Amino acid sequence: MARTRRRQRQPALVVHVLPLFRSARDMMFGAEILVAATTLNPSSFVPSPTILMGLFDLTPAEVRLVTSLGRGLSLKAVAQENGIKFSTARSYLDKIFRRTGTNHQGQLVALLKATQPLQV
Repeated sequence: MARTRRRQRQPALVVHVLPLFRSARDMMFGAEILVAATTLNPSSFVPSPTILMGLFDLTPAEVRLVTSLGRGLSLKAVAQENGIKFSTARSYLDKIFRRTGTNHQGQLVALLKATQPLQV
């Protein structure tokens, strides 16, 4: 990990280098990686479904699950809200962990909430 000096009055940035797979690669003109810089500013913001699908190659069902977790719901509540079995929700969550490089729900939610659009 490289560390750079931060300019005064500028928010800290996290630079994500993400491999692109399947439809995400097609959307990015055949690129193999995506480099995205996001501000580190924890909040209640959760990226749009389109951004989540593009950044992490999530399915629509996985996006619904991760968005609900970002709103503070438990996995059990998310399963009930979406009309799926808890085991199915758990399976989706395991796939989301692999695609986002996280290991725990807390890490996942922190990643979502730390992802902010750049202010230009």
